[in-house]
Amino acid sequence: MSIDLEKTYGLLPDLIPQKVNLNGTDRVQLVALYLDCISAVRKLETAMGAANPHGRDYQTHSNPDASIEARKAWGLRRIWLDAFKKDLEHSAEMVSAQR
Repeated sequence: MSIDLEKTYGLLPDLIPQKVNLNGTDRVQLVALYLDCISAVRKLETAMGAANPHGRDYQTHSNPDASIEARKAWGLRRIWLDAFKKDLEHSAEMVSAQR
């Protein structure tokens, strides 16, 4: 089954950054939590770069276009991951800007 990751990501609701208030989590802690998430995504990006499909791993595949299709599918997931990271960064910035 093929999933259009760009379309799927577009179906996700917008992230709503927390509103800093006296009864809630401290602004600095909220930003730190977002930064932890962003760091984890960056580690995943690095791991995905290392695991990127290589043509030699598809030489004996029954589908002659398998390596092309695999790289395209992998690339779409990296695009999705980058969009997710940008969402987290934006939310961190929005929380950080609150006083």
